[in-house]
Amino acid sequence: MTVKYIQYNVRGDMVADNVQQLFNDWTRLVAANANVKLNLADVEKMDSSGLGAVMFLYKRLSAAQKRVEIINASGQPLEYLSKLDIASILAAAPNSAEQPSVQPVGSARWARAERALRTIRVATLGRMRTFSRAVNRTSKAS
Repeated sequence: MTVKYIQYNVRGDMVADNVQQLFNDWTRLVAANANVKLNLADVEKMDSSGLGAVMFLYKRLSAAQKRVEIINASGQPLEYLSKLDIASILAAAPNSAEQPSVQPVGSARWARAERALRTIRVATLGRMRTFSRAVNRTSKAS
């Protein structure tokens, strides 16, 4: 039996500025109760917000017994997925139009990836706070 998918083509970078639109679109995809292929061919940059969006979609679809597969991941996004071991959780392989390059695997690995993502977010938040304090001190001194 052939599994049917809805393909979602991600346009632009998967970074904090763009992620809210992805959440809105992906909430509708989850409601459609279908398997989803994410085409990352046009994504050049991904940050922790983009990874969080992928995790959001994966968790919601898994709960509905559906799959998420990532196709055409390359460059920095594929490297980022691989560094956090998300690529092995989702069995990533670059630039494969016919063969899905990301497929869900075990929940233990997914939990490890979630911990890594939280660590990245905490570190990023810490850097943002430090920067904000420096800016505030500079503006008060002026």
